[in-house]
Amino acid sequence: MRYLPLATALLVLSPPLAAQQAPRELTLEDALRASEESNPAYRSALTQVQEASARERQSFGTFLPQLNTSLSLGGASSARSVGEDEFGNPMPAGNLVETTTSSTSHGFDLSIPLYQRGRVAELRAARADGGAAEAAVLLERGRLRAEVTRRYQDAVRAERLIELEEQLLASARERLDATQRLFRIAAQGMVEVLGAEVEVARQEQAVEQARGEARKAKLALGEAMGTMDVERVRLSTEPAAVFDPASLAADSLVRLAVAGHPRMAQAEAGVAAAGHRVSAARGQRWPTVRAQVGYNRFASRLDYDALSDFTNPFDTFDRSLTLGFSVSLPVFDQFRSSAQLAQAHASRSRAEESVRAARLAVEREVRSAAIDLENAYRASQLSERAAKLSRDRLQMAREQYRLGAIGFTELQQVVDRTAQAERDALRARFEFAGALATLEERVGAPVAP
Repeated sequence: MRYLPLATALLVLSPPLAAQQAPRELTLEDALRASEESNPAYRSALTQVQEASARERQSFGTFLPQLNTSLSLGGASSARSVGEDEFGNPMPAGNLVETTTSSTSHGFDLSIPLYQRGRVAELRAARADGGAAEAAVLLERGRLRAEVTRRYQDAVRAERLIELEEQLLASARERLDATQRLFRIAAQGMVEVLGAEVEVARQEQAVEQARGEARKAKLALGEAMGTMDVERVRLSTEPAAVFDPASLAADSLVRLAVAGHPRMAQAEAGVAAAGHRVSAARGQRWPTVRAQVGYNRFASRLDYDALSDFTNPFDTFDRSLTLGFSVSLPVFDQFRSSAQLAQAHASRSRAEESVRAARLAVEREVRSAAIDLENAYRASQLSERAAKLSRDRLQMAREQYRLGAIGFTELQQVVDRTAQAERDALRARFEFAGALATLEERVGAPVAP
């Protein structure tokens, strides 16, 4: 893009300044990678996948045996008053007989699920929830990439605006020098000189304001990336070239979005999970069959000898082995299974409506973003044309001012309008880049030709 013809436009940092500050370079791809590593919202979304994976593993665990082990150690000491000793001999009243006992027991029990309808459906529902969590991560990733891209382009635009304002400042100083020379030969008055000085001061303020806005734009970029260490970086990626979006058919974009957008995948995974939970709720009315195996050994001793006997060979312990099968059939559960089934049906209906709502929202957002891109393209073309005409007009106005055909006030009006046209062209150029990033976010895929 060409700015004012008053001086050569600077599209990158000048070599002396770059050597002095030695800023590190940050490309758009670097910013996108850093955001996926540091952005809190995206990192939080990743935990949903971990939680879904844990729930799926828990559902799979219902197919596996349940094993429990137990170990108990106990001891007791008692004293009672008796009238005779252990051999039946009389004893003086009030004598106490102390008794100490101990016991130990350890074993295991194994419970094996043989049949329980609904477990497969619960496992499939958990896997569908995992798919929904992965789609949510992709949705957040797309939102993050679009946001970082827009803020990156905003920061680049802010830096380009600094360069433009500095060019305008250099032009204002040139006009001040020219006006002072004309004043010395009595071709202009002091009013024109003061006006030129005011314009230089105003443009110096505009430069400082542009620098402040550029710093804030980099802070916004750092927030989106998840790190604030971006103030001294050099942004080196130019926005995508402006192209005519007429080749992008809205219907094709909508079909692409509906087929592959993470929001649609998330909604469809929700429908699948709800459908499996309906099957699981129906399974609550079927019997459950389980097998149990248990083994235990135990011993009781006088004193506290049993507390150390649990490591002795098996033949010193009493032992028990149990085998069993159990069948549980719900006959009347106070309508709990009916309520769960009704809730599962309602959840599936809501999920199906969510898919329809997501499809409508995706289509609206894609078509709206396509309209915004078309408007941004037309605005960019018109602003570029206006800027070119303004530059031509400024050239003629400068020549007329040099010849004394117009005064400083008329020249300044042309300069102001030209400067505003240049700012508008710069803003429109980057607004097109932002609109393109938004459209790609809405579609869920790159769309630039």
